[in-house]
Amino acid sequence: MTAAPLHTSQTRWAAVLVALALLLVTVVGTWLHVLPAERQLAWAAPRASNGDEPHYLVAVFSLLQDGDLDLTDDYRSANLGGPELGLRNTGQTCDHHTFWVARDRCEVVRWWDAFDAKRVVPCDTANCTPFASTAPLPEGARERPLHPPGYPVFLAMVLWPFHLSSTSIEVGVAMVVMMLGWAALLLTFLCGRRLGWSLAWSLLPVGLVLASPVMVYVRSFFTEPGITFCLVAALAGFLSGRFKWAGAALGMAVCFKPNFLLFGIVWVAVAFWSRNRRAAMQLLTTFLPVAGVGSFALTYWLLCRWLLPMPDGTFWPLTAEAAEVTFWSSQHGLFRFVPWFIPLVLLSLFGLSKPDTRLISVLVLLPTAAMTVVFLGNGVHPGYSYGPRYWVPLLPLVAIAGVAGLKAMASKTARLALIGVVGAGLFSALSALPDLVLSDGSSLFNRPPFIERVRR
Repeated sequence: MTAAPLHTSQTRWAAVLVALALLLVTVVGTWLHVLPAERQLAWAAPRASNGDEPHYLVAVFSLLQDGDLDLTDDYRSANLGGPELGLRNTGQTCDHHTFWVARDRCEVVRWWDAFDAKRVVPCDTANCTPFASTAPLPEGARERPLHPPGYPVFLAMVLWPFHLSSTSIEVGVAMVVMMLGWAALLLTFLCGRRLGWSLAWSLLPVGLVLASPVMVYVRSFFTEPGITFCLVAALAGFLSGRFKWAGAALGMAVCFKPNFLLFGIVWVAVAFWSRNRRAAMQLLTTFLPVAGVGSFALTYWLLCRWLLPMPDGTFWPLTAEAAEVTFWSSQHGLFRFVPWFIPLVLLSLFGLSKPDTRLISVLVLLPTAAMTVVFLGNGVHPGYSYGPRYWVPLLPLVAIAGVAGLKAMASKTARLALIGVVGAGLFSALSALPDLVLSDGSSLFNRPPFIERVRR
């Protein structure tokens, strides 16, 4: 696959205009809120809404305000009305997504094994936990985050120079996530340009990404926007021959969610398989240190374990029930929220038959297949979140590889396939919105967090 030069003045101006247009789309898509009851629109900062979002935010607060990841005082402050869990959760009694860790004895206890989240008890002092205790805590234990710490650490590092007040940290996090989403869209466009596509063809995968739940997650506090940026940045680096940058981006994705170690393994293997030893070694040069320090070493320092402890029953056997939850359920089904996914994967498979598109198809399809097995076996599923949460970081890559396969077709066949892809994209735009076409809107599982009354 031959990379196209991107140094002409016309190309640079096109990239600048596209970047500005995508920034406008991202800002509007992130800050514009719908108030269905009042039939109004309002401008407001995204807020941590539900599920894991407040618990990523509380870790960022702890890093910026205390310089540590000991979350006990941060959760207590939030229970007493502090902003650590986000404006929408101020003063609410929330369970803790944490481990209690006695570091000297390497003893780790999950919060849910020590407290009953369904039994709230009176708690009026700063040293009280407002839940019934079910088991003693290890002596001298500290409360550490349950979720991978890499994402909160990254957000805190970006925000630290600004010295934000406690009331501004949540908005600051929202701004960083918004910029990650914008950068992911821009890099999706630049991948097309790097492949030698015209302006219109380069915008097609961007349009498909916009017609998916990716933009919903750009206004969330989940890790998916960060992982999406990392994977698209890694692909852009690989296509441009900047393999060290690609390895670093893949390493960051592992820091945000260790499952994405599969991407790094597959890409290094593909580089060796294609007899590009230089690419493989440069990938490893940055991938291993970033993933090793930012994920495994940091986890060991916090929990005395190289990997996050997993609860019993986390992994299902690969059953029809698991497939239904993953692909077809009204809450999280990939094919229901992203109808263009199937035709774009088929086009990526077609790209395997063409020498010019084989590499990008392999880079996308092999790790996607490996991640599918992980997703099918993940009994926790996406939890309290919108749509196919775990698949969100893969969508830009599948869109790029699918469009590459489309372009490799004969002109007449490609024209018909293009009509199908555009139609699937339009249907996806409707499917990704709540209360339209396939979503019944019965709960926040189906509803993006911004389709509600904006709390000021």
